[in-house]
Amino acid sequence: MMLNTPTHFWNKYRTSPTMLVPNSLYACLRRLLPRRALLAVLLLATVVQQQTSAHIEAEAVRQAGERLAQWQVEHFHDMGPFRALPPTREKWYNRKPYHELNWKNTVFYIGLYEFSQVSENREDHINWLTEIGKRNAWNLDKRLYHADDHAAGQLYTKLYSQTPDSAMIAPAREQLDKILQNPSTASLQFIRGSGQPCLERWSWCDALFMSPPVWARIAQITGDQKYLDFMHSEYRTTYDLLWDKEEQLFFRDTRFFEQREANGEKVFWSRGNGWVIAGLALMLPDLPEDWEHRQFYETLFLEMAATCKRIQRPSGTWSAGLLGGEAAYPVTEISGTSLITFALAWGVQTGRLHLDDFRPTIVRAWQAIDRAITPEGMVGNIQPIGFKPGYAFPDFTETFGSGTALAAAASVYKLCASQKGGTLWYAEPQTYARYIPERKDDFAWENDVIAFRAYGPSLREGTENSGIDCWLKRVPYPIVDKWYKLAESGQSYHKDHGEGLDNYHTGASAGCGGTAIWLNGKREPLETYTEQRLIRSTQEETVFELSYERKIGEDTYGETKTIRIEMGQRLFSVDSKFTINGQPAANLPIAIGLTTHDGKGSTFFSRTDGWIACWENIGGSDLGTAVKVEPKLIDDIQIIESPEPDESHILIIAKTDADGRLSYRAGYGWEKAEAIMTRNDWEVLLSR
Repeated sequence: MMLNTPTHFWNKYRTSPTMLVPNSLYACLRRLLPRRALLAVLLLATVVQQQTSAHIEAEAVRQAGERLAQWQVEHFHDMGPFRALPPTREKWYNRKPYHELNWKNTVFYIGLYEFSQVSENREDHINWLTEIGKRNAWNLDKRLYHADDHAAGQLYTKLYSQTPDSAMIAPAREQLDKILQNPSTASLQFIRGSGQPCLERWSWCDALFMSPPVWARIAQITGDQKYLDFMHSEYRTTYDLLWDKEEQLFFRDTRFFEQREANGEKVFWSRGNGWVIAGLALMLPDLPEDWEHRQFYETLFLEMAATCKRIQRPSGTWSAGLLGGEAAYPVTEISGTSLITFALAWGVQTGRLHLDDFRPTIVRAWQAIDRAITPEGMVGNIQPIGFKPGYAFPDFTETFGSGTALAAAASVYKLCASQKGGTLWYAEPQTYARYIPERKDDFAWENDVIAFRAYGPSLREGTENSGIDCWLKRVPYPIVDKWYKLAESGQSYHKDHGEGLDNYHTGASAGCGGTAIWLNGKREPLETYTEQRLIRSTQEETVFELSYERKIGEDTYGETKTIRIEMGQRLFSVDSKFTINGQPAANLPIAIGLTTHDGKGSTFFSRTDGWIACWENIGGSDLGTAVKVEPKLIDDIQIIESPEPDESHILIIAKTDADGRLSYRAGYGWEKAEAIMTRNDWEVLLSR
């Protein structure tokens, strides 16, 4: 084996579950940097990635699939050097080419066909697949009853749908007819030393991928119910035997009923269950809408999808032994992960699964698959041929592994392409802040419940000042990067596309918690920020500084805000230090404000509890904003009504301390986020 070669060494790090470095960047760095420097960069990239929104782009998915398809076609007849060979079962594990109709290859054909539907090289792929069928006279493999040998029929029936020619499906139909004329009555029990007559039936869960879709498609093409009836009878027999109702997963076969993982859990094979759920995704489109048994398959798909979502590893993969845990299965396995990903993305795309429920599952899963595809196009970490959970190697692959990854690429591409900008976004809920040079120097920050932005130097000549703008969000994951990026492709964040929007006008006002010098009974806000600095950012807390300045009369006033936002909090914290001509501004009156949007909002306050608030309806939904200050610091609370745009506010007037410091909190609660639904809800929260 090649496990100690430099290639393996670097692939080990690149395919580590925590590594999130794109293959193209990895390849470039590997050429340019010494090994220790490269490892340091990779580790740093991991930290940075944890602070940014995760997304997958349709075109990047397609290009990964193109590389993989090209690599596998080029190496199709010379796969021996890329195959992992355990030192047992030489009949199974060897470097000899597989017969073209062997299931390892037919799974590749199925995946390549799926990918051809989105590929830029569609015609080339279809021609290559058609030649496979012609060379083999459109025959299935040689064993009459064995499900694995039926899998080629999936390719033939798919090609038939493109160019109907009865010769493409005649041998497959003839073979199915022979089975119908003399169906096997073998037991589905695996009995040692019996020669395994059970293999004449669908006695192992993999079979539910290999054969049932062929029966369903032939029934759909011919309109003959007998194929569907037989398929359902055999499928239900397998389901009744191997389906575990408690865990809602399939045992691989009867040998695993009593086996247990090291942690005491039942043994369920990732690839085996991947075969089943992917088989359902392939078969369901061919089942008649009014068929009495269709709902059984629809329900089974939903049950398996829910289980897969629940047991996914943080890395985006599924353990080879689904319930065995990462301690027992520390190595990434991609074939099972790819099959599940194909099915889940298909489920979302067809409306069976809700995107918001499965978005993180699919994004993490595809990123794991993508990390396993080398710059050359080989997909690694494919568990060798087997029948139970086992080991996978970064440097080795199998044709069927390429097929599963291509199917996943096709399904994920379609899902991404259906999204605005061709991008599917998700990130774990976290605190986040970033300077946005691409949008006029904005600085934005958020946690799982609130989001804001401040205006920067590029807007110095406009009406904007030190006011703080609310971005109304109703999803727990970060939206800042996503909304700015989608705006570049024409999707306005001033409209709600399901995650929230910015319809909170700030303009020249204080917005939500903006400060101003209180001079002669009037707000004198400072200009847009002049400098910004990110101090630290973790999942639970982000801290940054914004510095402001403005010359008023003969004096130059300055403010440095240290802003802290924490997970789960509806108010962010501000520690401000004010200066006059560079010196601490002691005992300086400051107005901390909330815009009432020209008096449209209703104001209320509690001097005892130290807060002011505004409740208003914006765009058909209610919003509460607030500022909180230590009650003893409050000198006055003023409600300003003005005919001038952006000048109507409710204000807390408080003085700085001897060092020019003043601390407060500000934030909002939005009805559409379904936590703060009424003014009373907002008042109760503020009075805690």
